[in-house]
Amino acid sequence: MTIETVTFISSLNALYPAASDLKSEGDDHIRNIKTAVKGSFPNVSGVVSATNAELSFVTGVTSAIQTQMNAKAPLNGVGTSGTWPISITGSVTGSSTSAATLTTPRAINGVLFDGSAAITVFDATKAPLTGAGTSGTWPISITGSAASDATKAPIASPVFTGNVGIGAASPSGALEISRGAATNAELVLRGNGTTYAAGFSVNSNTTGEAVLFNRSNTPLIVGTNNLERMRIDADGTFMVGTPTVISQNGFTMLSPSGATAINVHHPVATTSGAVYVGFIHNAATIGNITQSGTTAVLYNTTSDARLKTNVTAAPDAGALIDDLQVRSFDWLSDSSHQRYGFVAQELIAVAPEAVSKPADPEEMMAVDYSKLVPMLVREIQSLRARLLVLESN
Repeated sequence: MTIETVTFISSLNALYPAASDLKSEGDDHIRNIKTAVKGSFPNVSGVVSATNAELSFVTGVTSAIQTQMNAKAPLNGVGTSGTWPISITGSVTGSSTSAATLTTPRAINGVLFDGSAAITVFDATKAPLTGAGTSGTWPISITGSAASDATKAPIASPVFTGNVGIGAASPSGALEISRGAATNAELVLRGNGTTYAAGFSVNSNTTGEAVLFNRSNTPLIVGTNNLERMRIDADGTFMVGTPTVISQNGFTMLSPSGATAINVHHPVATTSGAVYVGFIHNAATIGNITQSGTTAVLYNTTSDARLKTNVTAAPDAGALIDDLQVRSFDWLSDSSHQRYGFVAQELIAVAPEAVSKPADPEEMMAVDYSKLVPMLVREIQSLRARLLVLESN
């Protein structure tokens, strides 16, 4: 019988003991195996529960496992969900063609990076420039949440400290919009899901005009102190101090109680004849209110000879004067009494030129008393002539 003398398991011969060996030599074999096991695992002082598959993971390890692990980037968490604290103390040299690259590129701030070229990590508080310096363009797209994509402007800090230009390289104000020579520069505001056709816009058109539009069929309202002060209704009616039309369409003004509704001023040095208010029809003046000295105004109706033909002496007005029904009456609105006046429905039969009769019969008729003056003057002239004849006799 051959008795082995070994120190480690790897030296044991699987052919021993042979079938012919004496059983009395078995204890020698057992002691030899124990010596090899203990020599192979000198530091095992407890139960080893690893499976053969788990032990196989250390295949190829040629030095202390801890030493090799220390050379790797540790994970603070479990698996790939942990963080990688990387500290590079040296420098990387070489060009993108010779440097080692990542087999699988990684995304940094939305940009794929494999190590073959430099990459810029954008500041999340700034809007990126696609051009160089301040001459680039600002691609801003805000969809309702802060975006990590470098082509988007984050909304976490939506504050611009300088002037912002849209189509303007060097904006001169907080916000400047500039377009090409043949294009309107327009700012459009839309609310409640409205379309462009129903929005509000401010623009400078191609002819240099400043345009303010409410594109929908609703009023354009202007206010102060969070209250409405003026509006242009959808049909073009202009109203100041009231949101509703008081009488007919056109211009409506309602002044605060006790206040003057309209004040029209001229410079202090303005002379007589300066026009305060002009009335125009078909591009021609038909009347105006002009300054008379420094203490009065004139209410004028156009009466130029160049506008008239067939000018003759007026006939006697005595019969018309006799037909005038001068009345006394009380006004229904405030019960005030008027001692002398006319009723429009009576006066129109005698002096229709002095009565305004609207086409709508529901509208009130009105009287212009000044239109009776020529008739009265003609009658006074007739009386003077007759008086002169009587005095001569």
